[in-house]
Amino acid sequence: MIATLNIKGMILLLDDSTQISPQGRPFRLSSTESVGNGKFIDRVFCTGTIHTFRYLDVQNEFFAFEFDERGEFKRKI
Repeated sequence: MIATLNIKGMILLLDDSTQISPQGRPFRLSSTESVGNGKFIDRVFCTGTIHTFRYLDVQNEFFAFEFDERGEFKRKI
């Protein structure tokens, strides 16, 4: 099963497949990183995460989403 993100109804795959934005621009997951000091939640050590994506067209822009330790959306970067 492939991990996914649901951002305002848009499903983003957390694998290396090429995806298409609502604006028709191709993009792909670039990196996933742990952030913050982390804390134990239900006896499991959890950290925040930032998932960074890269547009594959000529503009080569990046966009990212940050989530807290509980997996709750915090902000778009």
